[in-house]
Amino acid sequence: MNMSAKCQQQRHILVAVSGNTPQIVTETLFYLWVKEKVQIEAVYIVTTRKGKQVAWEKLGGQDGAIARFCREYDIEPSCIAFTQDHIIVLKGADGTPLEDIRSTADNQFLQAQLLGFIKRLTDDDQQTLHCLIGGGRRTMSAHMLLALTLYGREQDRLTHILVQEEFETNEEFFFPPKRSEPLAVRDAKRQMRVMQTRDHNLQLADIPVVRLRSLLGEDSQMLKDIEELIKHLQMKIDTLPPAAQPELLIDLQHGTIKFNGQKLSLSPLHSALFAYYAETKALHKQDTKSPPDDDGVKCFQADRDFEPQRFLKLYQCFMPKLRWMNSESKLRQEWLEEQTRTAKEKREALEKRVARLQVERSKLNPIVKKISPLLAIDSEKKRETVYGLRLDKKFIKIIGNHSPDENN
Repeated sequence: MNMSAKCQQQRHILVAVSGNTPQIVTETLFYLWVKEKVQIEAVYIVTTRKGKQVAWEKLGGQDGAIARFCREYDIEPSCIAFTQDHIIVLKGADGTPLEDIRSTADNQFLQAQLLGFIKRLTDDDQQTLHCLIGGGRRTMSAHMLLALTLYGREQDRLTHILVQEEFETNEEFFFPPKRSEPLAVRDAKRQMRVMQTRDHNLQLADIPVVRLRSLLGEDSQMLKDIEELIKHLQMKIDTLPPAAQPELLIDLQHGTIKFNGQKLSLSPLHSALFAYYAETKALHKQDTKSPPDDDGVKCFQADRDFEPQRFLKLYQCFMPKLRWMNSESKLRQEWLEEQTRTAKEKREALEKRVARLQVERSKLNPIVKKISPLLAIDSEKKRETVYGLRLDKKFIKIIGNHSPDENN
């Protein structure tokens, strides 16, 4: 791929908060351009007076790290706009640049200016923001998160670049070059040693953001004071009608599965497998002496504990009667391994069933996830991997044979 491709119709903008270590900007540029093939067209840095001096000295101009990055990866320098005007310096009440974020008043100036800047950028539908936290004071990252919560759109991202310690604390490392180079670093014990730049292990973590922009509507234009805006938004949230409760209805009598009234189009095998995990969840009883099962995983089951007899009873509910009669013997052999005699044969049969369950879950999950992520057969790593539904049991209703109501 030629990195000097034409600038895209949808412009991708990198916005960072930074202090004395602006290396996070070029490390993120590397990950977005080289790893994700996202062509960032402009870089903005929100910082203090001192932060601007450091950022421009290290990143700006023909000899700065951004220009060096462009040359290293064959990117036309004009495609990444970064001038001194792209470094937004926070100002105090009298308009003078802030030296640092140390007081409550400084924090208020930071909040108003950073949120106002992000709001202006998000007013342009042709721009996608990649907002980077982790630089500067912690309050700067916190307000970047708040800004994305209030004004972020679906296409905007909040990210954090992860760098292993030896490279993170090295002032000479700005991005990995194409050809690995030796780099003198300090390890965790503060001992000097030489590492190769190919060992950087850079990763870009996406930070989940709850986007409230749609709730604000026109209020975001009228209410300029952030505290007033947040109070107004909280009032809107508090007066929202309660969300509709999800309902998973498994009708064993008629062989159907519905979620919120929508029928799941599954094969008899996948219907039975899904019903098996739903029934396992519905039948589970919380031990009152145990801590609360906040994740709903205590009913999860390891594959070696899978109950093929119960699964086949459910299978029969979803299969036309004639087809079941013609295939019952084969299915019993396939799932129950009735011919096993020795310990080795039983072990091999178990391994075969475990492999089959893994395959069938991998086919089932993409189908049910299209209806709702709540329907996925999820996994949890304990002493061994266990599987089950995270959907709360109070939203699961099973009618017909083997109903939980009949077993409680």
